[in-house]
Amino acid sequence: MGPECFNATDLSAIGVLVPLTGTGDSTRWKALACAALLAVSQANARDGSVVPSFSQPPLLRSKLSAQLFDTKYTLHGGLEAFTAAQRARSAALVGPYRSTISTALASLGAYLHLPIVSYGSSSVVLSDDVRYPTFARTYPTDGDNAAVIIATLRGFGWNNLIILHVDDVWGATYADLIFARAVHCGLPEPRLISFMFKNDESARAAVRELSQQSANIVVLLAFGPDLPGIFNEADALGLLDGSHAWIGSFDWAPSSVNAHADAGRIPQATAAKLEGMLQAGHAPNAERFGVFRRSFALLSPDACEAMAPELSGMDASLFSDPPDDAAFAFDAAAAVSLALRKSQAYHHHHHHHQVDDVYTARAVRDISFAGASGGVSFDGNASKRAGYVRARRQRRLTHAIGAGGEGDRNVESLALELRSFRLVGLTGRLGEVHVPLHFSADHCVATLSPEVAGMIWPGGASKPPRDAIDVQEEEERRRQERQRALVWKLCVGLGVPGVLLLTSGVALLISYFRLQSRRKQLLWRSSRMPLHFSHCDPGGKYHLFLSHTWLSGQDQVHLIKRRLTTLAPSMSIFLDVDNLHAPLSVAADMRTRC
Repeated sequence: MGPECFNATDLSAIGVLVPLTGTGDSTRWKALACAALLAVSQANARDGSVVPSFSQPPLLRSKLSAQLFDTKYTLHGGLEAFTAAQRARSAALVGPYRSTISTALASLGAYLHLPIVSYGSSSVVLSDDVRYPTFARTYPTDGDNAAVIIATLRGFGWNNLIILHVDDVWGATYADLIFARAVHCGLPEPRLISFMFKNDESARAAVRELSQQSANIVVLLAFGPDLPGIFNEADALGLLDGSHAWIGSFDWAPSSVNAHADAGRIPQATAAKLEGMLQAGHAPNAERFGVFRRSFALLSPDACEAMAPELSGMDASLFSDPPDDAAFAFDAAAAVSLALRKSQAYHHHHHHHQVDDVYTARAVRDISFAGASGGVSFDGNASKRAGYVRARRQRRLTHAIGAGGEGDRNVESLALELRSFRLVGLTGRLGEVHVPLHFSADHCVATLSPEVAGMIWPGGASKPPRDAIDVQEEEERRRQERQRALVWKLCVGLGVPGVLLLTSGVALLISYFRLQSRRKQLLWRSSRMPLHFSHCDPGGKYHLFLSHTWLSGQDQVHLIKRRLTTLAPSMSIFLDVDNLHAPLSVAADMRTRC
């Protein structure tokens, strides 16, 4: 079946794929849908208040029309929405949100030359220009956001983490990117725990496995429908009482938790314990988002319902404080509107009666404009700069992944942001505080603003939880240092006295032998000092002359000499056998020496 079997496209028709049901939080998604319709409306009106390019040529040859199609937050629902949009002759699609759905639809889009611009699909799998040549996105890739998450963790001094992720195309590749980024920045390899999408028991089992790990820094990659199973089990196991730090992506919001709490899927007490939950990633540029908010505030629930009946029952408070995702949805619709305007002008100028879908798809990626989230262009510079590597933890398969597709959003104009959940007033509902971040030179550490000092942490603490493994390692180091100090003290305590005792013993022995030797000497009675012999004659040498008969007296005089030497060591005694050099010189020697 070839592309000709599908309906021919209408260069004025836009399909907006949005999960209006199946999320548990329809309020947020209706706001995103209304933002997309607002962009199309402003393109038709040449209203450049948010996108200045809308007021510039070329002119639209025919008014654009946008129609909503519910993806129901599932792959099957996304395929049904795609089919319905194609039957409506949509020339381009805005959405879908989930990467799992976009992966399937982008393949169909490539086959049909149908441009698809997503406002939320962030998986780097979609960066493949060969497989998905007609896909683009206004939302940053997971590779871009993984860098922000790791830098934030290191900014807080956390090194050992667990990644708890949904096991789909988005969650698995995002977990791999965070894993690789952590290793690249010098952190230990994280532990990865997965669970199945929209499976409460699988999510609970994953949290139970998490509770058995030593690490207490949790990176959560989940969608809104997964939250009840995760947080209810975490609360039951005491993981929300301040022992663990939780940080996630921007793929769900406080409003998602509030919606679950209102429906009774998450107890209010459990929802309140999520105060201090963190999220980190790229956020809309503050200045451009302010322009968008002023324009969005001019709408009303009735105005959105007039653009699409499916948007009935919207909360009026949304229009003064729209979700950040609304800016990405607005920009996705704006990119499609500008591309279709360009394609209309091309076909009019060349008098084409048959739509050139290839030209329209190429026109999307050539678009560059100032939008609601910042400067929008599709060149993938940020991903190319990052140079990420994907590491499969089970197979240990490492390969280069998506160096940045031509349909990837350039994130240079976006802000780096940390969001902290906070209870709002006495209502018990969750809001969020936005804290700006700044990268270090190597993009591995985030510089935290002073506002972090006033944040509230899980369990109501005023300080962030410490990395449990780092604490254990520090305690182990201290224990070893104490042991080494004790050994040293023992060595000093026993060794020094031992040396002193040995020295004293040697000294005593020397004194003893000296004393013993002195006891055999002749001493002066008055001073008890040994006798000291000297000569009146300066040239004298001997004090005593021993004479004997050589035939019978040698042994006796030798004994006499030894005894006298002991009694008076300073006495010099002449014995011819010992001192005589020549027998004939005895008389002469005596005359000179004695």
